[in-house]
Amino acid sequence: MNKTLRKILALCFAATLLAAPAVVSAQSSPPSAPAKAKSEKKAKAAPKVDLNTATKEQLVKLPGIDEATADKIIAARPFTGKGQLKSKKIVSDATYEAIKDLTVAKQPKTSGASKKENKKKKTE
Repeated sequence: MNKTLRKILALCFAATLLAAPAVVSAQSSPPSAPAKAKSEKKAKAAPKVDLNTATKEQLVKLPGIDEATADKIIAARPFTGKGQLKSKKIVSDATYEAIKDLTVAKQPKTSGASKKENKKKKTE
């Protein structure tokens, strides 16, 4: 009887050890999900600054961008991508890292007719 009791206790102890991490992770997961949702809302709430259309005042509000750098950005337009701020040596690596998630380089929209005309010219 003593051996049987030891086996049962050992199995219960092992089952408790195996189940404990699952319980802990299940309890810690829900609080992290709302935190992610809040950060996503903040990111969506602040519109990104378009490097191709932003005013000097909008550019100066970005971290690490002073008036002289804003003038350089405006003079170097249009940008095909925000990475050109680094490749054209307009901003430092540190400044780029600070503003890369706050900026975008949108391209001007072209009308559907001009796209069709461009295709015709290429095929001719």
